Amino acid sequence: MDENRIKELLVSCLRREDGSSKIEKLSKLSTPDWETIVKSSIRHDLAPLFYHRLKPLIPEIHLPASIADKLREIYLRSVARNIRMYKQLSEFIMALWGAGIQVIPLKGAHLAKFVYGNVALRPMSDVDLLVRRENMPKVCEILVGKGYTHAGHLNIHETCEVFQHLPPFEKPGGLAMELHWNLETPTYPLRIDVEGLWERAQISSLDGIDVPTLSPEDQLLHLCLHVSLHHGFANGLKALCDINEIIERYRGNMDWGKIIDRSQKWAANKCVFITMLQAKNLIGAPVPDAVLNQLKPEKSDYSNMEALSKELIFRGGTNLSPHIARLWGQYRGIDKLKIFIKRVFPVIEEMAAMYPVSSRSMKVYLYYPNRLKDLLFRHGRHVKRLFLHDQEMSTCLQIGNMQNRLKDWLL
Repeated sequence: MDENRIKELLVSCLRREDGSSKIEKLSKLSTPDWETIVKSSIRHDLAPLFYHRLKPLIPEIHLPASIADKLREIYLRSVARNIRMYKQLSEFIMALWGAGIQVIPLKGAHLAKFVYGNVALRPMSDVDLLVRRENMPKVCEILVGKGYTHAGHLNIHETCEVFQHLPPFEKPGGLAMELHWNLETPTYPLRIDVEGLWERAQISSLDGIDVPTLSPEDQLLHLCLHVSLHHGFANGLKALCDINEIIERYRGNMDWGKIIDRSQKWAANKCVFITMLQAKNLIGAPVPDAVLNQLKPEKSDYSNMEALSKELIFRGGTNLSPHIARLWGQYRGIDKLKIFIKRVFPVIEEMAAMYPVSSRSMKVYLYYPNRLKDLLFRHGRHVKRLFLHDQEMSTCLQIGNMQNRLKDWLL
């Protein structure tokens, strides 16, 4: 089946459009066609939602039994996994309550329960929690007490100076926890009102426990930043479905004036505009045209970025470092040298976040040889394959350069 046809059919199934139009498109598909579409839904991590949308139509679309069984199995696995994750999350939040600490569930942990309303429909690989920065040490202590560990050393203060979250905490058989104090990297030229997030938070019930959750407007803004700036649309259609579901869930209560005002105050207009434009065009998210017109960049040609971001949505991400991509990108020699120096010899605050040393200690400079060794270990194989013109790495480089172009435009 033609690749564009696959995209069209998958998107059609995910949209909240009339069932009769879907039946007409799907009823004549062959088993190999269905296998191709299901494979695409799995790649976008949307198979449970895809099955949910198809289920009422199964008798009319003549869905092969083998395909229905496969989708049902994926759906049930998603239910079981997320139930286990929420059970562990509830236990952890109760422990925090005992210490007088509140946290705000972010992204999947919030979406599956409070937005989709069916935990099967929104798979998640980890749990992201917003924690007040001053509470980070105590929350980490509680996690360690419950058997969680993290890779490498942990310098909370130094890490929060340059990153929006700490390294993930994990334990065998448990969920991975990522503790955020901010929604995005603090070194970005954004002006996110972190304290305002807490002040505007609303109380929701998680398995009988009252937990604060982001306001609808802050949820939407966070997802737009996360989709476009943080991931460069690498999480595909799944993220756009999240945005559509949020808007549908709070359709009568979403204050679009606050969305516009806050995105301007956060200096996030481009991120919000391009993400909601794609959600509207592809998934049919009910974003008012007037809102898009007010968010539209005034002195910037966004049409190229619209096409580029759409291509990234369907091409997926890359495991190639964006900094390596920049070194191989269309930059002047002096610019490449600056990138190289900045990544091999980062500022001491960043070094202190990566190594067990204080930025106020002269010993921090002793870790720069370690930095070079770690970079060679982490990226040496990719660099070698690029020198050898490896086809797979060349594709990764192309995607990486596209994401860098998008990021440069957004910032």
